[in-house]
Amino acid sequence: MHLSIHSFTPIFNGETRETDVGILYDEALEIERVISAEIYQILNKHLSRTKIELNKPYKGIDDGFTTYLRPCFPIGKYAGIEIEINQKLFDQTDYKRIRNALNDAMKYLKK
Repeated sequence: MHLSIHSFTPIFNGETRETDVGILYDEALEIERVISAEIYQILNKHLSRTKIELNKPYKGIDDGFTTYLRPCFPIGKYAGIEIEINQKLFDQTDYKRIRNALNDAMKYLKK
């Protein structure tokens, strides 16, 4: 299990990004679909006023470290999930809510 956490700019190439938190994964891989769905449910429970989306603002198969690593491991032996957080949420209140939600998601992933 490889989890990456990143941030993204709220405006890119002149377009406002509506996603607040993105969960990126490879839709073709069951293990990543299952893990991402669980993370989505946990984050959504804690961040109900936050727009959480799957495979936004990028696709989970776009160029990145998890995409590079997937073919290095046998299918089913690697899961690469990326959490992308909109930088507009980085005030003190939102940061604490996001941190607590991610802590709960990490507890799930330890199982």
